[in-house]
Amino acid sequence: MTMEISVSGKVFQAQEARSFLEKSRGLMFRPPLMENECMAFFFDSSGYHAFWNLFVSFPIDIVWANEHGIVTHIEGMIPAGSVAIRRPLKPSKYAIEFYGGTAKKLKINVTDRVSGLF
Repeated sequence: MTMEISVSGKVFQAQEARSFLEKSRGLMFRPPLMENECMAFFFDSSGYHAFWNLFVSFPIDIVWANEHGIVTHIEGMIPAGSVAIRRPLKPSKYAIEFYGGTAKKLKINVTDRVSGLF
């Protein structure tokens, strides 16, 4: 299922990852995201939800946000296939994956708001 979210004045079509299976698979084995696409991960509670980029064929940015949609942490340009574990510095309830370089291009910053998550 998809939904619309926005951050830094740009609207994205977000693929939703809500179930355990959807969150586990994430962007693995998928074609690269387009400029207006992202994947939004929804967690039952705030925490230090970790990610890696194994079996993802393109670089990604991960933006974590708290229960109010406020950006808490950003990891940019995670290389394709990276097995390094990435986690936010502060508890977060949401994570959004974008094509690598998007966060820098849009000047997304910690404390920015992601709209449309709830």
